[in-house]
Amino acid sequence: MSQERFDALLGRLADAVGHDPAQLLRRHGLLNVAGADVLIAYVPDRQCRLLVDLGTVPEHADATCFRRMLELNLVRSSGGWPMLGLHPGNDHVVAILDEPLEALEEAEDPLEMLASRIPLWVHAWRTELETVAIPGQPINRQVDQVLGMGVAV
Repeated sequence: MSQERFDALLGRLADAVGHDPAQLLRRHGLLNVAGADVLIAYVPDRQCRLLVDLGTVPEHADATCFRRMLELNLVRSSGGWPMLGLHPGNDHVVAILDEPLEALEEAEDPLEMLASRIPLWVHAWRTELETVAIPGQPINRQVDQVLGMGVAV
């Protein structure tokens, strides 16, 4: 039943974006929101998974940057924070976030809801990527606490 609800949500989004973008959305779940490419997919536990393209890895990034991205994923494995990944085809950083299907269904205008949130998210995530790419820059006190406790994960 939830797949049908997700398909209905895609239909609502498609109606709001116009003909050509609607075809990409219905066929592949692809949508451009405020300049950010977004893939929207259904996850069986009644979630919408949003994959947001954050662009290329910061120019000055090194292995430390990728380690720190993984550390952020460890700390943020719950609580509505995105997981960060690297697209294998184009080396772009991708933010992966699960949004409850109900939240998008209940929105009067789900496209407007995404359009109001995604640019803020993208700005914050790109800023954070620039920060984690700087060697020696502290990531986050919570990361330091978790890693400093010697917690085996």
